[in-house]
Amino acid sequence: MTLRLVICAIALLGCQLAAGISPSAANPPIIDEQPIGRVATEGSPVALSFLAHGTGTLTYQWWKGTTALTNNARITSVTNAVLSIVPCLTNDIGDYSAVVTLSGSAVTSSIVSLVISQMVVGLTSTGTGAVVSVIGQPGDVYRFEVSTNFFPYTTNGFATNRTGRAQFIDVDPGGGFRRLRVGYERLLPVIYPPVPNDTQSVLRAYGKLSQGWRFEATTDFLQWTNLATITNTTGWVKFTDTNAPQFATRFYRISPP
Repeated sequence: MTLRLVICAIALLGCQLAAGISPSAANPPIIDEQPIGRVATEGSPVALSFLAHGTGTLTYQWWKGTTALTNNARITSVTNAVLSIVPCLTNDIGDYSAVVTLSGSAVTSSIVSLVISQMVVGLTSTGTGAVVSVIGQPGDVYRFEVSTNFFPYTTNGFATNRTGRAQFIDVDPGGGFRRLRVGYERLLPVIYPPVPNDTQSVLRAYGKLSQGWRFEATTDFLQWTNLATITNTTGWVKFTDTNAPQFATRFYRISPP
């Protein structure tokens, strides 16, 4: 009887040890960088992303509010670290979060908002044409089209939104009745400056996925120094200029690689 009791005690101890070293309990996933909310123009591409690590295979699931997202023609990579919405529509407005799981242990990211705005277009007649103003998100490139009978429309020019407002001057060479319309064309990368008192000069840039960007810096706008070339794999790119403390003023830009 005593021998049986000892064997049972050893077996129970073994079960406790096995439970004590369970990967899910000892090594839960860790979120290194939380997702960032976005304000985007309807029709543009949007990417939401976060960074996580753990010992083992991580699995992901993106949520909109209390609904787990599923892939469709526009929304893809719902079970990856980077959620892609191309193109975004106004019904994509809402709160988003992601759950990362490792061996049964789950961690939820911060909740971020996605705001989708429509382009606001204004037109001022000049007598020989018109000035078209578009209010939208910095980085948007707009396509301006013209027609005399609603079909066909031909491209008349492009304008880049650098400050929140873009303008295009349409000139009517024939003095006839013309119809104008504006369409979203593409998204250029936008640099967000370092936060105040950031001595490391950590820059963030947002843009379309899978684009290669060359970060450059200058102090006089005459000579630009190549700092690094980075491919945007998450929607946001973070870059640190370690030489920034050497300069009183430093300016940055992104160029094609």
